[in-house]
Amino acid sequence: MLYYDCYRVKFIFRQPPLSFVQNIFTLPFSRAVWVGSAALIAVIGFVLFHALKWENRMRPVSWSDVLLLSVGVVCQQGSQIDGKGIPGRITMIFLFVIVIFLYTSYSAYVVALLQSTTTSIRSLTDLLESGLTLGAHDITYNRQYMKNVSDSVRKAIYTQRISPPGGPERFYSMAEGLDRVRRGLFAFHLEQAAGYKIISDTYTEDEKCNLQTMNFLIEIPDPWVTINKHSPYREIVAMGYRMVHERGFQYRENHRFYYWKPECSSRGTNFVSVGIIDCYSALLMLVFGMLAAMAILFVEVIVQKKLYQKLNVTRVCTNSRKR
Repeated sequence: MLYYDCYRVKFIFRQPPLSFVQNIFTLPFSRAVWVGSAALIAVIGFVLFHALKWENRMRPVSWSDVLLLSVGVVCQQGSQIDGKGIPGRITMIFLFVIVIFLYTSYSAYVVALLQSTTTSIRSLTDLLESGLTLGAHDITYNRQYMKNVSDSVRKAIYTQRISPPGGPERFYSMAEGLDRVRRGLFAFHLEQAAGYKIISDTYTEDEKCNLQTMNFLIEIPDPWVTINKHSPYREIVAMGYRMVHERGFQYRENHRFYYWKPECSSRGTNFVSVGIIDCYSALLMLVFGMLAAMAILFVEVIVQKKLYQKLNVTRVCTNSRKR
């Protein structure tokens, strides 16, 4: 354990939900399972088409009817088409049973993914390219060090995300910054020991989970005690510090003066509400479907009007010839 890590200055943030970086509605199944499921439903639809066509000789069944039936079954909807004979009914039973198993597995996995967080933010580059809002504690050394960094990634974090030219500076008090961290999708640069004190006092047990830290400043090694290379006290000092470390005195003093990262004691037991970000892909599909339906309706109306005009012209020509 690093005893000096608790008072270092780092970014602290809550790990964002998995839906923030990936489309969770495509993750439950692998590509092979998606392709296999689609192929299986297509084969059953092909068999069902011929079975229904053989049963309904008086009223032929079209491919569009079978397609709507298959889509309705996948979406857990009913259908007006029923099998009249044994082959059609057996095929429909197999289709419903297969889709029920797929639907159960898919929905259970989606529920698990809704409660998952991502660990994809592992470096400053990932933090810069993420959708998290970045801020820093409004204190002198933060402004001074961030302004004078030479590394390209660190400089981009300061100039693009914390203090963009012409935009508002994102320097906050420690209480306000940690409150934004608590609400999620926000990374705050501060001294950890002081921040852990506020986190321990204000955060709930489930909000203390998934806290992640990331160093922004140059890595500073742990402090060492310097002594003359050929000093006769070298072994005595080394033995004394080793005893302080092994007997727990250093650990005790650090715990007396510094706050450590709060432990997560309720991981997996908290209630997770679903937000717009989680349903973004589903809502996007709904919007595209509505737009496609309106576009098809518009085309159908135009085609219907042209056919109606053509039919009227044909009738007028026929009547004029009869006269």
